[in-house]
Amino acid sequence: MKMKFTWVLVLAFLLLGCSEQPIRPTEEVIELNGNKVTIVKLDQGHFKIGNILVDTRSRRFEVQGKFLRVGPPIEFLAVAKNGRRGYESLLEFDVNVYEFNLACILIGLDAHKGAPPRAHFDPSVIEGDAVQITLAWEKNGTHEEHEASEFFLIGDKSLVKGDWVYTGSTFVSSGYLADIDGGTLVGFVHDPASIIEHGHGFGSSSYGGLKLNQALMPAVDMPVTAIFEYVGNTQNN
Repeated sequence: MKMKFTWVLVLAFLLLGCSEQPIRPTEEVIELNGNKVTIVKLDQGHFKIGNILVDTRSRRFEVQGKFLRVGPPIEFLAVAKNGRRGYESLLEFDVNVYEFNLACILIGLDAHKGAPPRAHFDPSVIEGDAVQITLAWEKNGTHEEHEASEFFLIGDKSLVKGDWVYTGSTFVSSGYLADIDGGTLVGFVHDPASIIEHGHGFGSSSYGGLKLNQALMPAVDMPVTAIFEYVGNTQNN
């Protein structure tokens, strides 16, 4: 069924997920700014949004993607499929920004509990609902799995773990900023367009020393699964 995109629909799906009665898979197609988003309710608490698998009970989702590069320049952990900011992102996910944001909402992330950065390289620490991001892939028959923060280094120190904060990006007069600004999903230099940003991240004074952890880095185009899991609100930790 086609219908106009609304966050009320998201809440309706969540309420349906509270029922213990068995259900058949149901599908909705919603549209925002010409982008179709397909939501399939698989069973109680489990949804498929495009290529994202969502478990609302465990407050986690999984998304498929690939590694884009093995070194700087880099400002984002991930961009959407064919995102224009891919030239400075570690990963590309097989999603659009609306699918990704909807998955965030379905695991209970609330943009009202946080706020996007005021400007690029905003030095303020971002507070709000946080997720742990784990990256997993297969290399030479071996399963590799690492927390996303471990990939980014200043000197020998990586980003703080479990400090990826949901801001939801923001709407401006011309549309949804995450979409307008090249498909920015997850960043760490406090870009207002990102849907998720690292709470502390790298400031303008430290960004020049940013390196990628080559001990973990797979080959370019290596398929990867990213797992996003709610870990609490940073103001309560």
